[in-house]
Amino acid sequence: MDTSDLDPFPDLLSLLADQFFIGFATTDIISILLLLVLFIFSGLVSGSETAFFSLQPADLEKLRDSDQSNDQLILRLLQKPKKLLATILISNNFINVAIVILSTYISSSVFNADTYPILFAFMQVVVITSFILIFCEIAPKMIGNKEPLMFSH
Repeated sequence: MDTSDLDPFPDLLSLLADQFFIGFATTDIISILLLLVLFIFSGLVSGSETAFFSLQPADLEKLRDSDQSNDQLILRLLQKPKKLLATILISNNFINVAIVILSTYISSSVFNADTYPILFAFMQVVVITSFILIFCEIAPKMIGNKEPLMFSH
């Protein structure tokens, strides 16, 4: 009997079970933790973009009346809005590229791209893109828009 026609799904479940029960390599764990940190940084940068440019005149007045150095820094950053926006966008792009590169490394470490090419592509395109969009772009920008003064700090 030719085993090449068998469904690879049970093999995939076995692979995932092995990874969780046997454990990940140290480099994989470090990579996953770094990926989580990059997700947080990307969300903070995206949210700050919206927060800085959603500050209302009343918020700016509170910042001007404050003696805190963070508040004065926000006002200085807002004096050059084009430079601030360019810095935020470039930073966020670098972080998101790092997320994609690191997630590709993690996916290739966990899933054999030659054995499971569709799963590998699915992980990269659908899962990582969805995480970036939802947790690093949409949600932080909604929070930054609702609470610009809090998020800009």
